[in-house]
Amino acid sequence: MTNLLMKLNATTLLRILGGASALAFLASCSTATVQRQAAAAPESALESAPGNLMNELVVPLTKALPPPVAMAPEPGAAGAALRGAAAPVDPKTAEAPFLTQRVFYGTNRTVGNRSDPNSYYSGSGSDKLEVGYCDVSIPLEHQAGKIEAPDPLSWQYWFAGDFREDPKRHVVLLGVKPQEKEVFLRDLRAKMRDGNPLRRRCFVFVHGFNVPFRNAARRTAQMAHDLGFPGAPVFFSWPSQGGEAYYLVDSENNVRSRPELVNFLELIARDSGTQEIYLLAHSMGTRVASQAFPEAYDKLGPLARGKLKSVILAAPDIDADVFNQEIVPKMQKTGIPLTLYASRADKALQISRQFNGKPRIGQDPILAAKGLKGVEVIDASAVKSDFTEHNYFGSSPILLREFQAIFDGKRPEQRSWLQLQTAPSGGNYWILSSP
Repeated sequence: MTNLLMKLNATTLLRILGGASALAFLASCSTATVQRQAAAAPESALESAPGNLMNELVVPLTKALPPPVAMAPEPGAAGAALRGAAAPVDPKTAEAPFLTQRVFYGTNRTVGNRSDPNSYYSGSGSDKLEVGYCDVSIPLEHQAGKIEAPDPLSWQYWFAGDFREDPKRHVVLLGVKPQEKEVFLRDLRAKMRDGNPLRRRCFVFVHGFNVPFRNAARRTAQMAHDLGFPGAPVFFSWPSQGGEAYYLVDSENNVRSRPELVNFLELIARDSGTQEIYLLAHSMGTRVASQAFPEAYDKLGPLARGKLKSVILAAPDIDADVFNQEIVPKMQKTGIPLTLYASRADKALQISRQFNGKPRIGQDPILAAKGLKGVEVIDASAVKSDFTEHNYFGSSPILLREFQAIFDGKRPEQRSWLQLQTAPSGGNYWILSSP
């Protein structure tokens, strides 16, 4: 190791040691420290990839920050390590064995770096809907609910060169293929052409705050693989900045993405060949999803409307009053069932409440258990995930079992692992026990 350190110039060494010290400090922060800072900090930390230590927590903000300025990266794989990001992998030189999961996408992001799948799309938005597909590797020793990635907390990451993504060990975005809409729809129809009705299902995932395009693709692929989903896994990626300090920027971009998500849902429902569509959204992504879905429903004809089966909102970062007074009535008009997952243990939404000044509907099942028609509330407080307890939607096998049951049309009373409870308001909700 002495020889390695001697080869590094002073600037590089300071960056490595400084980055490692900062990461170690952040990892050691207690919940109490986070709570002391909550009055100035924003919400939900979302499903950003493992390896981002602030993952679903956010840096305190007092005002909106400008979009991040792209900086010239250090050359080569070592530069990727210094930036705290995994170096991109060349799938042509990667050795098998690993599985490849294809996922389809729609996005209103602008193109960034066409030569690198990990940064193919940027954090900037446009009013143009782009569609295509991504290929993502799933290692043979993959653990359900996990997105395997290089670990920046390990000494091997910083000093043994173990920062390069490896499809044999990691969930890696191998490639991004944008398509014309006609070609995209042709490929979707081919995916669902089989006579088996299960193959004619489609779920559309909408990610939340602090999620770059690559992480949305990887999460979608991981969920599809872990579910054994036979149909077409699809995701919509709005222009999140992929940085903890840009909560307000993400909030604005999220709202502005509604027209493109409406168009994407219409496209899937009308022309993809699917017979069943399930909309699944997480945290900040539930805002645009819950607004776009009723609008898309209103624009569709009876045949296309019949394909819309369910809406799932996981850890929604939505004002509780706005949800109960505005979103629920719109959803009730569609007649499509809505399932909401909330957790009292969700630290990210606790911070969001302090930042926004109002309770978030996903931070306590009691807030949503009003007995409102068409709304099924699930208490996920006992489900464990990461240290924010915010990413249970995709990382917990029991939540994946929940999604599968919803896809199969099972109501809460038909899911034996749920326990019925009555809220003080008189409405019912269901407790999901962690195994």
